[in-house]
Amino acid sequence: SVKLVARILCNGGLAEAKFKDGVKYTGPESCAVKTVVAGGDKMCLYGCLGGGDCVDACQFGAIFMNENGLPTVIEELCTGCGQCVEACPRGVIEIHPEDRKLFVFCKNHDDPKRSKEVCKVACIGCGICARKSDGSIVMKEFLPEIDYSKLDISKIPFDKCSTNAIRFVHPEKAAELLKEEKIEVKVN
Repeated sequence: SVKLVARILCNGGLAEAKFKDGVKYTGPESCAVKTVVAGGDKMCLYGCLGGGDCVDACQFGAIFMNENGLPTVIEELCTGCGQCVEACPRGVIEIHPEDRKLFVFCKNHDDPKRSKEVCKVACIGCGICARKSDGSIVMKEFLPEIDYSKLDISKIPFDKCSTNAIRFVHPEKAAELLKEEKIEVKVN
């Protein structure tokens, strides 16, 4: 059987996400609390709030907050139990087979203009990935959706994504992952 692991599908950390003007959140570091209090301090209404509720929910120590204020999954420790998914009020965590490596690292359904305003790495809904794919990517509410049953990794134009929202879980290993497929890839 294939091992399941949690995937954090947001790249909008402290360096990338824009914060609300005049909002200085000083309450408990909790995503659930931040959601109730003015919807959090980030302008993106869909992204990770960085409060670490997923870290607290993980009984296996498989998630930690990185220096950019985003949760990071230690795949070797993750059991795919889904407790982190339940703890995330924004739905940016999903459980997937460990061997599934290509994802859209954005949940923003806003129009392209608004997406650009709230996060440097948001998917801008341009649709180039869907238009250039083999039919395994379709656009839904300004976000690409990958149909893994149709996916031919050699036909996905992830290198065309201007914000790098669609990419491999471990971009530094992308060239190695694709070597077997005989595909050249640039790593951003």
